[in-house]
Amino acid sequence: MNFNIKNDFKDIVKNILSTIYGISQDTLSDDYNTLVIQLSKFIRQRVILERKWNVEISSKINIPNNLKAGFESLVNALEEGKGILRYTTTRIDYIEHDDMMLDCDGFYHFHLSNLPYANNPNFNERTDERAFVYCNTKTSTAYIVDIYKHGAEKNNIKDRIYKLWREFPEACKYSIHEGKLLATFDDKDVKELRKNQINTGIQLDANHFYMPCFGLTTAGTSSLDTFYLINTNRELETLNNLIINVFLPKMRNENITDIKIYNRGFSIFLKMLSHSKTKLDILLVDSICPIN
Repeated sequence: MNFNIKNDFKDIVKNILSTIYGISQDTLSDDYNTLVIQLSKFIRQRVILERKWNVEISSKINIPNNLKAGFESLVNALEEGKGILRYTTTRIDYIEHDDMMLDCDGFYHFHLSNLPYANNPNFNERTDERAFVYCNTKTSTAYIVDIYKHGAEKNNIKDRIYKLWREFPEACKYSIHEGKLLATFDDKDVKELRKNQINTGIQLDANHFYMPCFGLTTAGTSSLDTFYLINTNRELETLNNLIINVFLPKMRNENITDIKIYNRGFSIFLKMLSHSKTKLDILLVDSICPIN
């Protein structure tokens, strides 16, 4: 009898991306590592859509009059957990979409119109100004730090991190440290370093610096997604050992001929069969959905 848990999980990832998110299987890689990293990245970019958020708004934010209605609609969408997609980038539906600002610093950005977008009815009208929001998934808190024009994700890196720290210190308590860096970098430097997969600290004031909890690997993937791959491999290895050392010995009288794992939604199940007859079918994991 042969079974391949990693190969089964690869099929599970393809199934989730195609059936839940509507991505054509023809566009998906057949490489296991690539697929698992893509799953983590894709869900992490969309995890904001799946919950209600406690919204905290900077006391120093200045909302232009023409954007107030859209801003209020965004806040309502976040608080109610409904219609958040309409304010995101239209590229959120693309598996190949990369978001360096999210990967490095944990910030999302939202457009600030409450009118439908003519080119895509699933989204609201695109605005040059966007709300930059740090979302803490552990506390379901969305911190609206400021409104920036297009390009701020590259040209206002230090500014938005500084404002997050000064207004909401609890949101980044693990990223801000006392001390002085030996070398300091401006936004242009940080942007170029990140393009080359180099993560660096940023001096915020004379006595405090920011060191991201996120960041990029030398392969250009998010460290969060790479950790998800590592943890997934560890869990699959544990499962493989359990099957060999626990499940099979206990099922030795059942003449097991086939073993596989499969999904229903994000839940993972283990099935053991004897000549196509199910002998065991149990829930292993409630959800494999990765979060920050």
